[in-house]
Amino acid sequence: MGLFGDSAKTGKPVGSDVKEGKKTLFRAALYENVSDSEREKLDKIFGKQASKKDLEYIKGLLETYGISKSLAEKVHSYSRKAAEAVEVLSIEPAFKELFHELIEYNATRGT
Repeated sequence: MGLFGDSAKTGKPVGSDVKEGKKTLFRAALYENVSDSEREKLDKIFGKQASKKDLEYIKGLLETYGISKSLAEKVHSYSRKAAEAVEVLSIEPAFKELFHELIEYNATRGT
């Protein structure tokens, strides 16, 4: 999210998760897939004042390894399962609608 999202929508600067060294799903997936030399370079980027070039490098790795697509598919799958779970709840329709809105917000946040 911090790499691909619009800062106006996410409410935080692009790349802030990288600069803060946050352990996001993107970061975990990167470290599971990259080569040793790529991992060493990432170690020098995360938690530092990453440059625009550094952020582009990370974005490139995410695309190269298909991580962005894979995580987007997972978000879609979990969102669908959450929506299905909401439908079987014994609650007022208005509350179901609120849950659906929350699911949609979280699924699309940062895109």
